[in-house]
Amino acid sequence: MGGNAQEGQTRNGDGRPGVQGRSHDLRRLLLFADEPTGNLDGTNGALVADLLFDLVRDSGAALVMVTHDDRLAARADRIVTMRDGQVVAPVQASA
Repeated sequence: MGGNAQEGQTRNGDGRPGVQGRSHDLRRLLLFADEPTGNLDGTNGALVADLLFDLVRDSGAALVMVTHDDRLAARADRIVTMRDGQVVAPVQASA
């Protein structure tokens, strides 16, 4: 192999080839939901909300959701209240 490691390879201190690798966490997802239940009746809205929050819980994904539904917002880990493009209430953890 010669004295130099090829690209993507390293050499250990004793000159043996080493392995250089990267760990990728494919479970790091970011989901965006803009009024995910806005045009649905109560029953179907609840089903969609359950599916969305189950997906977030099971996958480890992060969710950024925009909603006017206070009950839906209350299910989030954190709430940021905005008005006219400005944050009007500090970030709060939901109960």
